[in-house]
Amino acid sequence: MKQRFWAAITAALLVTSCASPYGKNTLFGGYSDTRIDDSHYLVRFDGNGNSSQDRVWNFWIYRCAELTKEKGYAYFALERSPGKTSSARQIEDQILALREGGDETRLMPTKGASYVPIYIPGSTITTWHTNAVVSMMGDPLPENTVAFRAQAIIDQLDAYIKSDGKVAPPSRDEIFRNAVVLRKATPATGFSGTL
Repeated sequence: MKQRFWAAITAALLVTSCASPYGKNTLFGGYSDTRIDDSHYLVRFDGNGNSSQDRVWNFWIYRCAELTKEKGYAYFALERSPGKTSSARQIEDQILALREGGDETRLMPTKGASYVPIYIPGSTITTWHTNAVVSMMGDPLPENTVAFRAQAIIDQLDAYIKSDGKVAPPSRDEIFRNAVVLRKATPATGFSGTL
């Protein structure tokens, strides 16, 4: 009986002493991918009580990009849930607001993260979680599409991920500016490029 008690205390101390690593979801947190169809996955990242909201978000968006590349696609868009895609015009307006100094959270059709307070006698631990449906696309992007270039996100966050958060990541604004691609049709020609 005493051994179980001390094993439980030791496990609890281990969980609360380290931030969630980048990897599949375990007792310490991590990502999970749920296949919806060949080009749609629900990607979730769960942090533990030592993982900041930014850490969880960076690990999550990196996993979205990494999974997109693993499945053979170059671009991805985020949906709130299956069948509830934000229109290209709504996302374009959000990107333009961001570029003009607007609130960065308006870019993401998802909230980005939620917190779950966990009660431990004498204290409360806040954990962060984020998820969205990742809609993967290849070249050429369909007209009137706003998407993220998966490789651009991987390139920007690779050092941060590999250092387990010891290297400072770029800001979300910078990540968005370097990774968002808009393909908008015009009467004469179509435009495709990084914003």
